[in-house]
Amino acid sequence: MADMETVSPVATKKFEKVAETTTARAAETIRQTTESATAHVKTMQAEVTGGLKQAAEMARTYVDVQRTALETVVKAGQIYGEGLKNLATHAANVNRTQFEQTLAHFRALTGVKSVTEAMSLQAQFARATASRALSETSAFVEDYLKVTGEALAPVTARVREAAEKVKQAA
Repeated sequence: MADMETVSPVATKKFEKVAETTTARAAETIRQTTESATAHVKTMQAEVTGGLKQAAEMARTYVDVQRTALETVVKAGQIYGEGLKNLATHAANVNRTQFEQTLAHFRALTGVKSVTEAMSLQAQFARATASRALSETSAFVEDYLKVTGEALAPVTARVREAAEKVKQAA
């Protein structure tokens, strides 16, 4: 092996040039790798941030849908409860009227002079009672269906709104 003093200046220059070129290539490779890694990290950060924002928005939408659903159920319950209260009041009034008419019929029966008159009164009372029962039952069913429809209206509207919100969020 030659000692350093005997190495020619040309060989030293070539060695220095090779070392310089190799160092420059290594530095460029490191720079490119660092830039590439930084770009990938930034891309991943952007994707994660976007995904988190979307997840947060979906969570907010879900909570909003749940809140409005609860409010809607409460409102529907209030409408239904008020409607049932009105129906119960109407039924009580119908029963009171029927009771009064039944008492009046029994009073009329106590004043009859013949069996024929009693049978005639009884037939009239039976026809009137059946007619009222049919009429009141029909009215009650219509009123009940109306109350049910009114109570379901806010629920139906909220279901449509919620479906649209979830569709837009997704």
